[in-house]
Amino acid sequence: MLPVRETSSDLSTRFRAFRRTHPYREVNASGTTWRYLTGGKVGPAVLLLPGELRSPEPFFALMESLESDGRVVAPAYPAVPTVTDLVVGAVATMDAEGISRFAVLGTGFGGCVAQCLVRRYPQKVDRLVLANTGLSRSSVPAEAQQLAAAGMGLLPEQLVRRITRRMWLQQISARTPDAGFWMELLQELAGKVHKDDIASQFAELADFGACHSLQRADLAAWPGRVLIVESEGDAAYGPKAQAQLRATYPRAQVHRFPATAGAPLFDRPDEFISVVQQFLA
Repeated sequence: MLPVRETSSDLSTRFRAFRRTHPYREVNASGTTWRYLTGGKVGPAVLLLPGELRSPEPFFALMESLESDGRVVAPAYPAVPTVTDLVVGAVATMDAEGISRFAVLGTGFGGCVAQCLVRRYPQKVDRLVLANTGLSRSSVPAEAQQLAAAGMGLLPEQLVRRITRRMWLQQISARTPDAGFWMELLQELAGKVHKDDIASQFAELADFGACHSLQRADLAAWPGRVLIVESEGDAAYGPKAQAQLRATYPRAQVHRFPATAGAPLFDRPDEFISVVQQFLA
């Protein structure tokens, strides 16, 4: 567990209370065990798809806010080889909760998964929130991603965790409110990660780049609504990626954060939550 720090005691206290009241549940999907968090009351449902962190816990403040309006489900990604496996497993968590129709929010790589999900199960999704994401997660060729997946499996577990910790902490800047809390949380999550998880992430990225071409025409008959959340300071999805995403969803509502909010879930959490709530209301 994270030690309590006086400098971020309010957020730390909220997070510990959240963990106590939101134990993980489990469901089996195609032979793989999926862990997920859920909460809320009867009403509209939202599926939250995490990005590279693969954990739903950084969503905790968003979950607390959305739970006042309806149901929320947020899975943790297991080590699976393809994006289709992620899509099928995520829907299995909704099925386990008896939810047949829902909104989907995906951040980063989770936005890539969300776009594949709405194309595979358009009848289940009524709204789509794509936050700091794009049509492709990386400009690195799929072959290189596959090699990275294989190479990651050969490294010592502790080295993989150190590499992961360094990558994840780059999301937190000095301008991030409660930066100390978020850095501790990401370090804790990185300390629990297994090299199979990171290897599978490279494999999923390779699969997404090689097997999933997202086109504007794919959802021509889908009547749902789309919200795109983007940032001027997004290092992973820059102006070209953002323009491609907007062109793919021309009817989407767009909310743009300034350059000082490269990761608005961390940098501008109150505004991010407000924008999402208003769209889903």
